[in-house]
Amino acid sequence: MKQVFTKQGDIVVEDVPLPECNPSEILVANKFSVISKGTEIARIRGSKENLVKKVIEKKDARKKGIELVRKKGIRGALEELELRREKLLPLGYSSSGYVIKKGKNVTKFKIGDRVACGGVAYHAEVVAVPQNLVVPVPAEVSLKDASLSTLGSIAVQSLRRASCQFGEYVVIIGTGLIGSLAIQIAKAAGYIVIGIDISPIRLKLAKEFGADYVFDFYDENLLNEITVITEGHGADAAIIYASSPSSEIINHAMKMVRKRGRVVIVGSVGLELRREEMYKKELDVVMSTSYGPGRYDPLYEEKGLDYPISYVRWTENRNMKSFLQLLKEKKINVDKLVKKIYPIERATEAYAALKQEDILSVILEYQPKRFLQEEQLYISRKVHVISSSQAKTHKDVIGVGIIGVGSFARNMILPTLRKIPEFKIMALASKHGYNITSLARHYKIPYVTTNYQEILDDPQIDLVVIATRHNLHAQLAIDSIKAGKVTFVEKPLCLNENELENIISTVKAEKMPLFVGFNRRYSPFIQKIKHEITASQYDKPIIINYNVNAPFVPPESWIQDREIGGGRVIGEACHFLDLFNYLTAVQTFKDPKVTSIRIDGAQVVSNDNFTATIEWGDNALTTLTYTTLGTSTYPKEEITIFTGGNVYKIIDFKEFIHYRNNKVPYKETLKQPDKGHFNQFKKLAKFMKGEKTDLISFEDIVLATELSFIIDKKTLE
Repeated sequence: MKQVFTKQGDIVVEDVPLPECNPSEILVANKFSVISKGTEIARIRGSKENLVKKVIEKKDARKKGIELVRKKGIRGALEELELRREKLLPLGYSSSGYVIKKGKNVTKFKIGDRVACGGVAYHAEVVAVPQNLVVPVPAEVSLKDASLSTLGSIAVQSLRRASCQFGEYVVIIGTGLIGSLAIQIAKAAGYIVIGIDISPIRLKLAKEFGADYVFDFYDENLLNEITVITEGHGADAAIIYASSPSSEIINHAMKMVRKRGRVVIVGSVGLELRREEMYKKELDVVMSTSYGPGRYDPLYEEKGLDYPISYVRWTENRNMKSFLQLLKEKKINVDKLVKKIYPIERATEAYAALKQEDILSVILEYQPKRFLQEEQLYISRKVHVISSSQAKTHKDVIGVGIIGVGSFARNMILPTLRKIPEFKIMALASKHGYNITSLARHYKIPYVTTNYQEILDDPQIDLVVIATRHNLHAQLAIDSIKAGKVTFVEKPLCLNENELENIISTVKAEKMPLFVGFNRRYSPFIQKIKHEITASQYDKPIIINYNVNAPFVPPESWIQDREIGGGRVIGEACHFLDLFNYLTAVQTFKDPKVTSIRIDGAQVVSNDNFTATIEWGDNALTTLTYTTLGTSTYPKEEITIFTGGNVYKIIDFKEFIHYRNNKVPYKETLKQPDKGHFNQFKKLAKFMKGEKTDLISFEDIVLATELSFIIDKKTLE
C-alpha cells in the first residue's frame, strides 16, 4: 500500500506493507485524509534538522549524543545518526474511510462501516486505529467532511477548556484551520467571537466563518477595541491556536481577558509568563491536550477501556462524535477550509500547495474499494525492498528472519548479526511496515512484512529471531518451532507456567532447537571467570552477589503491564537468574528467600525493589538485589563472586577486577561494555553449521524461566 512520509524534510510516498490490527484496533481503508498545515509542517521542518548539528548546538541533544558514543563508540553512534536520518516519519492524524477488518475485542463496528479516525490515522491507504479513536460517520455527513473530525475535536476540546457559557466573549488567537473550526463551533454554542491573526486573508475568512469581530494581532488599538466590545470588562476567555517560540502571544492574551478569566493554550508558544498580569486578574492559564481526555493514556487508546460518562463527560471519542453531529446539523461549513483534493500519488504537490497563504488545508484521496477483498489484505502485507537477485542466499549462508523490530532489535540484534558473515538477514516482520522499510533498505534486507507467517513459510530462512513485546514470545516460538525453524527468542521466553508447558511439549514433539537471549553468560568477563573456576575444583563453595541499579519505569509502561511485559522480574531479572545457574553449575535450587519493600505512592511497582537469595545444592549461595531507588550516575550492574580464595568483580560488563591471595589485583577495562551479544550469536552460527559449541541448554532455559516465575510471585506476596 502507499503511505506518505517525511524524510529529511522532503515528502515521499512509499510502498509499505499493510498494518496488522491488535485486538482493540480497527483496520480502516482510507477514503480521505486531511493535511494539517500547522502541525505537519512543523514535523517536516523537524525531520530536516541536521542531527549532528543538533547534537553539537543543543545541550539536551549533546548529552544524549555523548551517552550514545559511550555505549556504541564513535562508529556505532554515527551509524545510529545515519539510521535516524534515513528514518521515514509518518504524517497525518485525521482521516475517514471504511472498516475492512477489526480486532477480536472490537464490538461496536462491522465490516464496511463508514468511520472517521484520529491519532494514528496516517496519510495511508490503510490505517490501524484503536477503537476509541474511531467514530461512525452519520449518513448525512460526507466522508470528505468527516475527515476533519480529529481537527474539529481539537477545537471542541479547547472550547470546553475555556468553560464559556452562552453569550460570553471568547477571543480566538490564530484563525488558521483549527481556529476557523473553533470560530464556527463557538458561534454554534452562542459565544461572541473575536478573531485575531496577522494575516488579512485569514481574518477575511474568519469573518466569513462568523466571527463577530476581527483584528490584526499588531493593531495598536487592539486592547482598547476589546475593552470597548466587552463593555470595559475584557473577554471571558482567550484561546491560543497560533504557534511561536515567543512568549509575546500568551502575555498579550492575558491582557485581553477579564479578571478571573481564562487563557487556553493549544498552539506551541513560549511560556515565560508575566506574573503581575496573572496575579492582578487571578487568571487561569490552562493547557488543552489534543482531542480531549483519553489522549496519550494507553489504557484508553491501546486497550480500548472507556471512561465512564458519569465521571468524564467528554472524552476524545465523544468530542469527535460531537463535531460530526455539528456537521450533520450543518452548523459547520468546511468547504472554504479545503481548497483542493489530491490523490495520494501527488502528495508532494499537496504539501507544496500549503505554502499559499489562502489555503488552510488540503485533502488526500484514496481508492479504498480494493481493500475490501480478503485476498488483497493478505497480498498487501509483504513488500520487496531489494531485487530478488540480491535476495538469494548461498547454501552455506544462514538465512535469518526477525519478527519484532523495536529499539532493542534495531540497536543490538541487527548490528550484531551484520557483523557475523555466516548470517544473512532475509526479512523483517513488524506490526507497522513503515517502521522497518527504511531499516531494511539500510541493511539491504530483501523484504518486509506485517504477516510473520511469511517468514515461517520462507524456505530460505533457517533461523527465526523473535524480539516482539513479551506477551507474544510464547506463541511465536511455538509457531516457529512447528514450522521447522531454529528459533531464538529474546528474553523472556514466556510469561507464565501454561505458556512454558506448551513450549516444552512443542520442543519435545518437534525436536527443533530453541534458544533464549540470556546473553550475559557469553560476555568475555563471565567466560573468563567460568574458565578459571571450572579449571580448579568446582566443588568449592561459591557466593555471588548481583546488584542491579535499575532505572525507574513508570507503572503505565508496557514493561510493567503484567499481561504484556510481565514486570521486571520475569522481563529482566531472568537474565541474572540464568547467570547464577551458569556460574554455580548446579541444576537444583532450594526455595528462594525473597523480600520486597512496599513504597508509598502509585508510581512505584511493588516488585521493582527486592532481594532474592537462592541456595544451589549444598555449597552455592547467590543473592540478587534489584532496586530502582538508586541513581543513573552509579553503575547499573555490579557482580561480586567469592570462591576458592578469589574475588571477582564485574562493573557494568566494562570493568573487571580479580583479587587473589598475596597478589596484586588484576584489572581489565573494555572500551565499550560487552554483555555477550556478539559471542552469543557467533556461537549460534557455529551451532547451525554443525560445529560443537557451549550454547545454553534447553534445560537451563527452562530452569531460569521457572525460577523467575517463583521469585516474581514472592515479590508480590
